[in-house]
Amino acid sequence: MNTIVVFVENNDKNSSSTMNRVINCAKKFVLLDCVRKKNFSVPREETYSKGPCGKPYFKGSPIHFNVSHSGKYWVCAMSVRPVGIDIQQKIEGRNLRAIADRFFTTQEADYLFSEEYRSFYDVWAAKESYVKYTGTGIANNFDCFSVVWQPEKQAYRVDNSCQLRMLHIDSDYSCSLCGEGSYVYRIESQIQATCEQ
Repeated sequence: MNTIVVFVENNDKNSSSTMNRVINCAKKFVLLDCVRKKNFSVPREETYSKGPCGKPYFKGSPIHFNVSHSGKYWVCAMSVRPVGIDIQQKIEGRNLRAIADRFFTTQEADYLFSEEYRSFYDVWAAKESYVKYTGTGIANNFDCFSVVWQPEKQAYRVDNSCQLRMLHIDSDYSCSLCGEGSYVYRIESQIQATCEQ
């Protein structure tokens, strides 16, 4: 079974570039028991590239990854299969109905309306993790597919090729992981406490 590792770090504006942060995560990823036996080498800086819609990848590497950041968190998902991740800080005061009507399918907007938009950020994160998984981005097709809540599985579903899972990082955030087929995941947190001034 595929294992997806999710690295959670502080979203520090002064930290190194996304590319350097991803390479540092890849160094940790290849040393994990679930990956080490495959003898992957750590991708180098010159292999970092982006696809036609901006999805980053390592040229010639079997390691797939995706990144997201919001508020105080930066997350990176790594796997040996395609992966997408999104994290959204739950911000009050936004007109969630107008956003849902503009970007979501009728099915999703009706679902959110029926439950008073409590799951808005979960649906947004699930949709975004899916388009990041596919590499298509949100610009052209965000309202062309629907994520469907499956209560029996406690998960969202798009199609049969992938699984969407909500990860609990912080109650003030929604985080969705999208991976190919069946998978297990583990979270590697490098959050460092900060002092309030």
